[in-house]
Amino acid sequence: MITYEEALEIGKRRKPNADTCVEYETAYMFTAEEDANYKGGYGHCAIVVSKEDGSFLEFTKFLMKGEEEIKETRLREELTYVEPADYFPKEIREKYFGKDDEIE
Repeated sequence: MITYEEALEIGKRRKPNADTCVEYETAYMFTAEEDANYKGGYGHCAIVVSKEDGSFLEFTKFLMKGEEEIKETRLREELTYVEPADYFPKEIREKYFGKDDEIE
């Protein structure tokens, strides 16, 4: 069995924009609020880390098991969070998001 801290490290490497961790009996699922509008695709799906050995589980198969949620944790302080607006060029940030500064 891996610890929460070990799962968090694995989740950070695979999904650096994750802002939520949901704990289940057999796994931890890392998600990002900014990915909610995507219909799938690389980098926009939740990452599921097995508690047994730290391996990745296939997202849809895991959900189909129907495990009960144990706990949800917000990770904004623990993981790097980038505002969606920061992904755009400076001109777009300024025009649509009111941000004219460079990404730090």
